Amino acid sequence: MNTLQTSTSGYALDRFKLLAAALFLTIGTVCSNAQFLEPSFSFGYGSFAMGDLKRFQDNIIEQVPFPVRITDNFPMHVTYEASIMVPFAQGRHKVGLSFGSMSTGSRANVSDYSGSYTIDHLVKGTKISTNYEVLMLKFSVFELAFNGNLSYLKTTYQLQEDFVLGDQQRQEEVVDLAASGFCIEPRFKLSIPIKRLVFSLQAGYMIDASSPLHLKDDKDAELQLDDESIGADFSGIRLNTVIAFRIG
Repeated sequence: MNTLQTSTSGYALDRFKLLAAALFLTIGTVCSNAQFLEPSFSFGYGSFAMGDLKRFQDNIIEQVPFPVRITDNFPMHVTYEASIMVPFAQGRHKVGLSFGSMSTGSRANVSDYSGSYTIDHLVKGTKISTNYEVLMLKFSVFELAFNGNLSYLKTTYQLQEDFVLGDQQRQEEVVDLAASGFCIEPRFKLSIPIKRLVFSLQAGYMIDASSPLHLKDDKDAELQLDDESIGADFSGIRLNTVIAFRIG
């Protein structure tokens, strides 16, 4: 059974937010005083675990009194990230800030001559991150680096239910929820510098430790399934192409 129940988990999360703000301020100060900068943009694909929401979707389908078919089940989708890095120690190390976004969703529906029923789960995540990168080795024209980020992740989730009976009667229901928390993402990056441009391929894995989903206007009203708080989980593989430009 899926319900919204109250919780007091928000206090610990507020302390994490203060820590994140301190980290972002420190990195931001370094960036503002740097003589060398490396802005970049990356795009790619990511997989998303979404174990709780998959169970939640199955639970809803079980309660529908007619057969419903899942057509999308939180598939891999495009991810984006923009960052600015500051090289130091002859460019072997870099620190910086980044902003990224990702989204996925699911759909289950059924339709015939008498009407249709559709239920959509739409999930979007935006993150702001502190980044660190270290050059591991150089060979020929290639550079192999390890980098990772600690991110503050904001998640929005919308449940849309649409029931149409014939041509006259239509019933729609929309529920908006949200969550926030921290995630980490270790990655390996293979780069080819060409003068001031740097082209890279990047692969890693994101680990999402966000709080359970709750009503947007009430953090204590958490989404429950079988008496347990549940949330979105963006954990999964990340594959990206990165284009950077060296300034200074």
